[in-house]
Amino acid sequence: MNKAFAIFVALIVAALAAVYLRGGISTWDPEKKGAEVKAAIAPGMSWSQVLDLDEPGKLQTTYKTKKKIAGEEIEVVEFGAVQNFDRAMFEREWKGKSFADGFAF
Repeated sequence: MNKAFAIFVALIVAALAAVYLRGGISTWDPEKKGAEVKAAIAPGMSWSQVLDLDEPGKLQTTYKTKKKIAGEEIEVVEFGAVQNFDRAMFEREWKGKSFADGFAF
């Protein structure tokens, strides 16, 4: 029984190692990918061209509001709820000018 369990554990460890090394997890570097995408973005590109480089996973709409702080009215930028990115929805909202105050990926 102990030998069978040891073999089972060894197989699990081998499978996890294979996934880690062969599956691309060991070389996955989101900062590098982000830097490459940012470097490829150039002035004058359309949003469609930017999204063709790499689609973001999340989207947040920004809202500008005015608040009184210490008797002085200031403009504050707040973020809406985090949403899963959907390109069709983004393009529909972009054409409908729903991002009046901006958005963030």
